[in-house]
Amino acid sequence: MASEPICVFEDEQVERFGPLVATRAAFALRLGMTTLAERARAVLQPTTAALACRSALGPSVAEDHPGMLVNEVPFDRCLFVNARAVVDERLKQSLGRPGDCVFRSGDEVVVARASGATLERVRSLIGRPLGDDAWDGLPTEEIEAHLVRYPWDMISANPQRIVEDFERLPSRESRFPADVRCIQPDAVRLGGRCRLAAGVVLDARRGPIVLGDGVEVGANAVILGPAVVLSETRIHPLTLVEASTIGPMCRMGGEIRECVIQGYSNKQHSGFLGHSYLGEWVNLGAETTTSDLKNNYGPVRVPIDGRPVDSGERFVGSYVADHTKSAIGSRFSTGSVFGVSCLLYARGFLPKYVPSFTWLGGENAETYALDRAIETARTVMARRNVDLTPAREALLRHVYESTTEEREAFAASA
Repeated sequence: MASEPICVFEDEQVERFGPLVATRAAFALRLGMTTLAERARAVLQPTTAALACRSALGPSVAEDHPGMLVNEVPFDRCLFVNARAVVDERLKQSLGRPGDCVFRSGDEVVVARASGATLERVRSLIGRPLGDDAWDGLPTEEIEAHLVRYPWDMISANPQRIVEDFERLPSRESRFPADVRCIQPDAVRLGGRCRLAAGVVLDARRGPIVLGDGVEVGANAVILGPAVVLSETRIHPLTLVEASTIGPMCRMGGEIRECVIQGYSNKQHSGFLGHSYLGEWVNLGAETTTSDLKNNYGPVRVPIDGRPVDSGERFVGSYVADHTKSAIGSRFSTGSVFGVSCLLYARGFLPKYVPSFTWLGGENAETYALDRAIETARTVMARRNVDLTPAREALLRHVYESTTEEREAFAASA
């Protein structure tokens, strides 16, 4: 298939990811060693690429992807790729059909090639999630493809995607200090400036391990593959990390199993985090612990878009959006969802859903004052030498305004 321009777009199912995508586009979610958009570009190798997202996200997406077109498609013909598609070589080979076409998996659009009047119609719709009406009139072809539909899909798919991503890396021998135990070293990659303390165990028998540039792993920490720890992250002494992706600039301690952590987040101390997805700038206080298995071992129901959804999964932890913080000793119920900029310090198990900008203490819930939340975000981000830019601040204000009614209803029922 000849290379062509692509545009990675959000579709109408993006809301299923709840507050995890309140402050980022779905294509910016991490899976394996990359984000979904980075994966699409790496596999398809387009001549040029654009991103289409909700209009409120546009300025911050443009900041996060310098040099890329955002909500612009100035091409005569374009291959539109669903942000929820896990693009791999099999999908790439399925797109050989020439001419305009919609490639579907069941009733979901995976990829669409458009030009002419169809492309003009799609341009007019960009700025909001695209529905099936965007592709009216195009011929359809059925293909096999993997799309993530809910947050738990990201968790269940992550270990295998780490394995596949590792296979695309160039062969390179890593050197390990004599006091580090590395099992199956040919499946381990160390970035530059990695520092591994005495007693660290890197066990790649079940899958590869990748440590990015500047990663520090403290004494007697254990990392069980498949696992990815991205740049400048610190893994504290005695920490256990298993089958997880941990984004850049994190500080991690305790026990972390089968999780995805977007980046810039802290779980510094002891406590269990399992089958969970954390956004950015999250801070979990000491002994914060998630439940990821019901006592009856049954499938877990998760609050999605105001209603409980049966995940069909036995192991489901918590989904925590950007800038949310928990107090010491916090306990998260199985299948919990916490919005943007929440402060959580209730006794006992926290509610399974807490809306964005909620201050939940004891049995009382109130609104976390917007200006106070923004100043806290500014302070926290400065500690990692990251600015709260006007675009990011405007996005937080948008999330606050758009969740007002939901937050007030929650406070009234608390």
